[in-house]
Amino acid sequence: MAISLSTPTDDVVKGLRAWANSHDSHVRAAVHLLICDGWAAEASFRAVIRKVQGLYVIRWSEARTAFDNGDFAVVAGGHGRARLDLAIAIGENRYKLFTQDAADAENILGALRIAMGMDLPSPR
Repeated sequence: MAISLSTPTDDVVKGLRAWANSHDSHVRAAVHLLICDGWAAEASFRAVIRKVQGLYVIRWSEARTAFDNGDFAVVAGGHGRARLDLAIAIGENRYKLFTQDAADAENILGALRIAMGMDLPSPR
């Protein structure tokens, strides 16, 4: 069942967090980023949120299709759209992040820090 646009944002956020908490870390991370960026309140994004057995869930394949079709309103300009793309990719488990071993995870984190213009931690 599609959610009503009049459903209070707080209810959607609580429902998404409850749903995410029963999933792997990639889903929890993606939902966290979406909530932090305000997408749970955005009418265009609510089209891919469903209420299933009392929980709000995101259909990642629908989110990807809608994103690729340009269906989501731009929140916070181009950066908001980029973070939405990242959140959907994480939710889809595109990069298999939660199954990386510790060394690969450190390399990925280092690469992200470099890409974001942050200093790398000192080598151990």
